[in-house]
Amino acid sequence: MQNAILSGESLKEQILKFHAQSVKNGFYDDYPTQESRQTEEYICSRAMLMAGEIAEAYEAHRAGKIDVSISMLNTLQHILEVQGLPAYADAYKKYAKGTVAGELADTYIRICDAAGAAEIYGAPDLVREVAILKEETEKSGIHALFHKVSRNIDSIGGYNTILSGGIAISLAHVYLLADYLKIDLHRHVELKHLYNTTREYKHGKNY
Repeated sequence: MQNAILSGESLKEQILKFHAQSVKNGFYDDYPTQESRQTEEYICSRAMLMAGEIAEAYEAHRAGKIDVSISMLNTLQHILEVQGLPAYADAYKKYAKGTVAGELADTYIRICDAAGAAEIYGAPDLVREVAILKEETEKSGIHALFHKVSRNIDSIGGYNTILSGGIAISLAHVYLLADYLKIDLHRHVELKHLYNTTREYKHGKNY
């Protein structure tokens, strides 16, 4: 499949929404100002959080947990609409968490969050970047595609690429991996975001 690429106001809305939720969940309590977000410690913390998500996606792929069925996605949506958010969160955790699709959605959310924290609210070159990288990675296999995502987010250099407006490159690699695995990226992104709204402070972790 080929995912529709969000840009313009749609992407800006996502960036604002995901960053606001991350702030609410406590991930910026230690870095409340733009000045505090210029330090090596902050930059490395964001890079490692993003790297952790794509690493979890890779481990899920190793385990063969790629995606849940369309039927299960529809069931989760039905639970949300009929039983409400708490029941949905329980079902999501039981059936959808820990798949490549879910962790790739988390990677996308973390990239948008990092952009929002840096007050970067768009990626005007995203469509063009996906087209360019699609041609460049046409013969790439699954391990290379995972590595390309990781390489663009898991280091100070990768984070600085986002900081300098290079969010398009990072998101483009996520899109290409999702397309390769036939994952409905945006459906999973929204489902994961809804799950994240129910989670405890810092998702129950130290940072």
